[in-house]
Amino acid sequence: MNNMLQGKYAPVGVATIVILLLSAAIRLLNLDLLVSGLFYDAAGNTFPLKDNLLTVFFYNTIPWAVTGSLLFFLAYPFVAYFKRPVRKYNRLVLALFLSLLIGPGLIVNSIFKDNFGRPRPSQSIEFGGTEPHRAVLEANWGNKGPSFPSGHAATPLAFLVLALAARRRGYKTLATNLTYALVFWYVAVSLARIVAGGHHLSDVVWGGYFSFVCAWLSYQWIYNRTK
Repeated sequence: MNNMLQGKYAPVGVATIVILLLSAAIRLLNLDLLVSGLFYDAAGNTFPLKDNLLTVFFYNTIPWAVTGSLLFFLAYPFVAYFKRPVRKYNRLVLALFLSLLIGPGLIVNSIFKDNFGRPRPSQSIEFGGTEPHRAVLEANWGNKGPSFPSGHAATPLAFLVLALAARRRGYKTLATNLTYALVFWYVAVSLARIVAGGHHLSDVVWGGYFSFVCAWLSYQWIYNRTK
């Protein structure tokens, strides 16, 4: 544990401790149901903010970002082939690609979300659904429920690779502004998913954790490695 809290891997160790403590608090205090309940209308058996303009907007920012990123990654090799100066960004582009692919792509959506078996709040009996509620980290592998973790909430923090690279190159103001913008995006998307009944509090927290760790490791292993 001491090694995880020292050197370049310290943020991963700290993030791991924080997510475990948060998960314990969420489970002990039943915060998943309490928070989702704030946005549920029992009389109408619905989450009334689901179709709110801001909720829909921040929900849609993720497919827009994913589509834009995919087009960028497809175009970059051709641009780099014909424009040699662009090649200085090869490692940064690779780090960003791996951050998005491994974090939101493989770990969050392919491994956990499709298999963990946690019902969404809107699918749970407590909020008018038919499935029994499952607490954070209470797996039901292979069964119904694509709630844990949130793929939407995982996406913004994958772009932290860009902020880390900017700081390494001495662009501290740019790095700070990028970090604030990405954290705001993450919080806004997470809130949009919670108020819509699409995810629990712990789902968005764990989505952010997986994404942050993959972004940090992609940056360290690909972009920040010794030449």
